[in-house]
Amino acid sequence: MTRVRPAGRHRWVGVLAAGGLALAGTLGIAGGASAEINASQPAGPSAVEITPAGILWTANGMDLAGPDGLPAQVFPVPGGVIDAADLAVGPRVGRGGCRDWVADPTGATSETGVAVAVAADQLIVAGSPACRRTPPTTPRPLFARRLSPGGGWRVLRWLPSATQPVLSARGDWLAVGIPRADGTMLAEVIDARTGRVRNALDMPGAYLAVAESGALVAAVGYVTTNGADEAIDQTYRMLYVPAGARTAEALLASDTVYGVPSVSDGRVAYELVNPDTTSTLAVTNLRTHRTRLVAGFRPGERELFALDLRGDELAWVQGDDQPPPTTPPPGPCTLTPYIPPPARTLHTADLSRPAGLVPAPPAPIGPAPEGPPALACNQQ
Repeated sequence: MTRVRPAGRHRWVGVLAAGGLALAGTLGIAGGASAEINASQPAGPSAVEITPAGILWTANGMDLAGPDGLPAQVFPVPGGVIDAADLAVGPRVGRGGCRDWVADPTGATSETGVAVAVAADQLIVAGSPACRRTPPTTPRPLFARRLSPGGGWRVLRWLPSATQPVLSARGDWLAVGIPRADGTMLAEVIDARTGRVRNALDMPGAYLAVAESGALVAAVGYVTTNGADEAIDQTYRMLYVPAGARTAEALLASDTVYGVPSVSDGRVAYELVNPDTTSTLAVTNLRTHRTRLVAGFRPGERELFALDLRGDELAWVQGDDQPPPTTPPPGPCTLTPYIPPPARTLHTADLSRPAGLVPAPPAPIGPAPEGPPALACNQQ
């Protein structure tokens, strides 16, 4: 049963590993030094997970929206609670020295962050290099730790390569995507209780979402380029892998989607990109192929940050009303005004009840308002 902790205790714990949120991908941040400051700072990541205790979501922390709709700071995962001991760096395995892999849910020992998920009441973590800047070339282990008092780390399974995997979990099933250098990936669906592979298949590199049955939905990215070989746009097309199957089939072949879908109980939720730059949160029944449009979004006016589907319940985190630019922060050279991130809110829909589409906000009339002028380098 999920337990609630006092507010403020181990607050960062929930942000890392609550129920295999969208943070089940890479947590590391890539960046580089520059003599110029980009004052339009991106907002931090959001995640949302529907749990038996309520809807767990992140905005500027971890909140739980209970039946009364009031938020409370909590740290639940399905079947247990993430404790500080669960996030302690675990054992090393390998051939010794820099050829070892470490169980490190924090990602502190890795240059590329950490892949983490929760399945079968276990915290599952892809091994991190024992030497931060010298990743091993040997197969990478998947470590597992049961979320119960006295639980210890064990190797659930050895992956066939050292590549950082993509993880997705639902119930007892764990989906593992192992990228290859040629842009493809090996996708495996693993029984998280035993570590045995139920089915595996080759597919293009993709984000993965696994259902309670072990079925997979993959969002495969496609980059559009111009004649100068410069990337113009990237969209995603969904593939569907039935439970236990070894081949993927096109899902909504005429449509493109963005980001990570969510699949549950024979339905898939996703963000559909429209030709006019708006997008729509949609849910498709995989048996009847009927699609329900839920809410519309427009860049700069209303944006979708994260979504989750569990049975008839759909939850998403959105940002509304982009704040106006403000005075740039101090620095050696400022290119643009500082644009504060929009406030984020949690929204839900009961798919068992009929409801119409909430349309995207209308396009702004006239030119966008200008913020304070950016300062040139020689004016600082």
